[in-house]
Amino acid sequence: DCVLAEALPMPSQENIGLHHHRTWLRFVSTGLPFWQDGAEGIVAHYPTTGVPLIFFPFSFPLQLGQSGIWKQLYADVQGQVEAPAYIKMNGPAASPIFTNERTGQRISIPTLTLPTNNDILEIWTDPMNRSVKINGVRDWSKIRSAQFFQMQPGPNTITIDIGLANNQTGVEIRWPNFYVGI
Repeated sequence: DCVLAEALPMPSQENIGLHHHRTWLRFVSTGLPFWQDGAEGIVAHYPTTGVPLIFFPFSFPLQLGQSGIWKQLYADVQGQVEAPAYIKMNGPAASPIFTNERTGQRISIPTLTLPTNNDILEIWTDPMNRSVKINGVRDWSKIRSAQFFQMQPGPNTITIDIGLANNQTGVEIRWPNFYVGI
């Protein structure tokens, strides 16, 4: 992101001296009123291999397919101001809920099912460009409750509640580091 300046001739082209003309100076901002350090924060849980899906011994009653806290990802945002999050999840998964414990805000998608690890959900929480994509196609129809949270400066805990998750399910959360500047 940067600020561009361009010189424009005044409409009257008024000559004010030897080979000098008045000009307007126009400033154009091409982004947010913050600067970025170029670094990007990331926390992730990627699929593993060779991990059994059912652990023995287990106790009864046993509930299969029950939704519950799948993972908590801990993010330390280095910037000075809140930043949008990019969330990418591959299946299998059902009814994901992403909660930023620091703000209490959450994104809930109760009717979503990603049956295979080739199915991908992408969420961008940028207030000026929010999007929800399923397998690369924008799809807002499955969102029932969404507070598109921003990553806060300092520590953030993102709780991920997913049904049908297994050792192939992966989640990645990225954010830019924004700083106050002049």
